[in-house]
Amino acid sequence: QVLPRVDTVVFDKTGTLTLGQLRVSRVHTAGAAGEDEILACAAAAEHRQTHPVALAILDEAEHRGQIVSKIDGADYEIGFGITARAAGRTVRVGSRRFLEGHGTPVPGSLAAAERDSHEQGSSLVYVARDEEVLGLIPAGMMPNSVPASASSVMPSSGSRFCSGAAFSRVFACLPFTEPISGLEGAPPLPLSLIHI
Repeated sequence: QVLPRVDTVVFDKTGTLTLGQLRVSRVHTAGAAGEDEILACAAAAEHRQTHPVALAILDEAEHRGQIVSKIDGADYEIGFGITARAAGRTVRVGSRRFLEGHGTPVPGSLAAAERDSHEQGSSLVYVARDEEVLGLIPAGMMPNSVPASASSVMPSSGSRFCSGAAFSRVFACLPFTEPISGLEGAPPLPLSLIHI
């Protein structure tokens, strides 16, 4: 009786929604370098890495038919990024903090891409070459068929599905009308919630 009136579903166990594998959704450019050039730089730097983001970048490069270039050497900073050297040039691939820590500011032209990628729960990988940011590569979890199955029991229009993994992002997609109690700085909750 209640389900037809539900307009938002929040999933807390994201393992039921994803395949546990990251995938590059797209490549955002920051300047003259094109998508394939940015991806090629990232793949060259990451080609010996085995963490999920690196594998997603390498998978996308293979999908596009790219041949990964060899590098002369690399320095990996755990949790931040990697600096690779090839043909006298330096390529850095990693977080915003990693690039900025090496004196390479991220241009404002990527702000919209950063915001959209964050809202989708993607990991953000920045690519820079010779102190210039080339672009941004978001990598997000690959969905499985559960959301499509769940949507079959929801109203045909106006329904939204959110993951509870990125908890702060859940609030962005709910229609808030009441203040939340006990959570400092949190936005208000909708009038009614159904917990299953």
